Amino acid sequence: MLTSFDQDTLGSIGVPRSVIDQVDALAWLAQEAGADGVVASPHEVRRLRAARGDGFLLITPGIRPAVPQGEGGRRPDDQARTMTAAEAVAAGANYIVVGRPIIAAADPRAAAEEIAAAAGA
Repeated sequence: MLTSFDQDTLGSIGVPRSVIDQVDALAWLAQEAGADGVVASPHEVRRLRAARGDGFLLITPGIRPAVPQGEGGRRPDDQARTMTAAEAVAAGANYIVVGRPIIAAADPRAAAEEIAAAAGA
């Protein structure tokens, strides 16, 4: 489920479940079909880790820096369910996906190093 989706988006496309219940149902289907893991927002990682087990891979987009960016502070952009790298790793993510906070940074390398250090890498 896209990290830009929120409860209103799900309702608008006719999905009656809560976001977390929909993500859990889709992850269950993926695991039952033999998938090694799923891509899921960091907000669902803790529940998925508990439900799907330690061997199930969780790849987490929607990673944003802990420190404010620009004048508007920490910007999620179009993402509805974001966390910092450290929060996602602490919740149980195996891998994180970081795009815009690095690409849009004045110094992409420094931004990547800062996010990696914050995540404990």
